[in-house]
Formats: sequence, structure tokens, C-alpha cells
Amino acid sequence: MDENKIVKYEGGLIKRIDNQIGVTKKLLALAEPLLIPYRKGDKWGFCTADKKVVIDCIYKYTYPFSEGLAKVYESEYNRGFINKKGEEVIPIEFSLGYVGNFKEGMAKIYFSKINEQGFIDKTGKVAIPCKYGLVHNFSEGLARVKYNDKYGFIDKTGEEVIAFKYDSAEDFSDGLTKVRLGNKEFFLNKFGEQSFPNSYDEATSFSEGLAIVKHNNKYAFIGKSGSIIQYINENFGRALSSDFLEGMLCINSSNFHERRYSFINKKGNIMFPFKYDYAENFSEGLASVESNNKYGFIDKTGEEVIDCIYDTVEEFKNGFSKVALNGKSKGYIDKKGIQYWED
Repeated sequence: MDENKIVKYEGGLIKRIDNQIGVTKKLLALAEPLLIPYRKGDKWGFCTADKKVVIDCIYKYTYPFSEGLAKVYESEYNRGFINKKGEEVIPIEFSLGYVGNFKEGMAKIYFSKINEQGFIDKTGKVAIPCKYGLVHNFSEGLARVKYNDKYGFIDKTGEEVIAFKYDSAEDFSDGLTKVRLGNKEFFLNKFGEQSFPNSYDEATSFSEGLAIVKHNNKYAFIGKSGSIIQYINENFGRALSSDFLEGMLCINSSNFHERRYSFINKKGNIMFPFKYDYAENFSEGLASVESNNKYGFIDKTGEEVIDCIYDTVEEFKNGFSKVALNGKSKGYIDKKGIQYWED
């Protein structure tokens, strides 16, 4: 056999390259097909990318799969989790005031009767008791929680690893968390140690190796050592409300009376004109924008690739975005704007 000949499995998805076999990402995806929440009338189930329904539309609502499980609602108050075969893994009778999606093997829960929060594991067992005023999803092995009106961090055993003494905190990202104490913000590592001595009037979390800080009325990019990489042009308004994602950061113009949105790159350069009424950061190569009270998506050149026709949109996750259309139709679209629902 010619060493570079394509081996004809699944349409040529396995290649022989020299003495190695290359397996494409497309082939890996075939092993576990992506399931998309799909609505028929007022009932929800799941379909494949070609709109073949594989989990019947019998639920009041379904959420996308996360770590192999999907949250489903049988009624407004009865909810549970199913696997990709449609089997109930955590029974529908598992009724709570609130249950979140799984992240890093845990889902946050909220018992409305006692007004406190905790976590369950993938068996539905309460893994961390509901005793906190507020909990957030685990990120990089730690969860930020609020206890006695102060923020700290716990690990997956529920052990306190960073003391509850901060006025605010953000999820860990790039191994660091941003916290506020009094009127200053600074960064901690996972041992609860201040990662470098500087503190700031305002700061974003670290993302993709960078954070933006405001110090002495100047904006600047800093690296994880705390050193200033460069100062930023200040001729825009919003710079500190979000983090860098996919190399871009959403900003708005400094004109308070006619505010418009655009993006800057890691060099602080504005990527295209301020022309949208609102925008959010990029996710999976696309960013949501608002024009004339309707929402759509642009790519990184600023081109509108999904028309602004929707009432609401959410960021893309696993290739799909949840949208609402004409005040009543709700469902998911893919990056080509194909709609996954039937009215």
C-alpha cells in the first residue's frame, strides 16, 4: 500500500501519513454524536445535527448536555438528569429550588426552604452540604462561595482552602483569582497567597495570560507576573467589565450619548468601527451584537454572519446558541443560522 494513501474508513477520515495513522476530529465526534435540544410545539427532546430526533420530545424543557448529562424538566418544579441514551441518571423526582448544570463533576443546588446552597455529584448525592449563602461552579478545581457575607474558596471535599474574608471574588482562571478587599482589587493563587504585591482600583480576571487593570486613572495590560506589558488607549468606555476571550475584548465608545460597541485585540488596537448598539465577547469564533433592538452574530472581521433578527441570543457553546424569535419561538441555532425547532 502507498504510505500516503487514504484508508477508506468513514469517508476517508482516517489517514496513513508516513508510518503514523491520523484520526481527524470529525471521526472522533462520530463516536459520541452531538445532541441538540429540540422543540416540537411546547415539548422538548434532543436531535442530531441533521434534525433526527433521538430522545423524544416529552419534556417541559431541556438543557444542553454538559459532561455527558442533560438537565430536563418534567414540570416547573420536577427536574432531573438524563444521559445520551435518554435514561434517567438522576431521577426526575429529584426536586429542588434550583439545580445547575454539571461542571467538573459537580452541580450547584439550592434548597428554597432553607435559602442555602451546595453541590451534588453525578449520582445525585449531596456532596457538599447546603450551608452557603451563594455558590458558583467549580473552576480549575475550586469553587468560590459566599459565607457570612464574605467570599472564599472550597475544594471538592468542601474544605475551605481560601478564607472567607473578601468582599468579592471571581472564578479561577489561568491559575489566579481576582478578589476585592475594601477599595482595592488584587490577585491570589490557589494557596490564597497574593500572587504579586500590586493592587488596583479596578481589574479584570486573567484570561489567555492577560488582565486589564486601572491604576492611577490609566488602563494597562499586565502579565501574570504583575508587570505592565503596555498602556491602553483610553478613548473608549467599557474596558473592565469582561475578560479577553479568543484574543478579543468587547469595548464601547466613550460617547455617553450615542454609545456604540466594538472590540480590541491584545495589542490594544480597535478592530473595526463602533457601530453596534450592544455586543458581548467572542465565543467559538462568533460574538453576539445588537442592532435596532434585534440580535445576531458577527465573526472576527466584524462581518455579520447571522442576521440581527432575534429577540434574545446566548453565546455559542458546542456549536449552538439558544435564541428567541418574534416574541414566542424559542430554540437553538447553529453557526449557519439553521433553526432547531418546530412550532
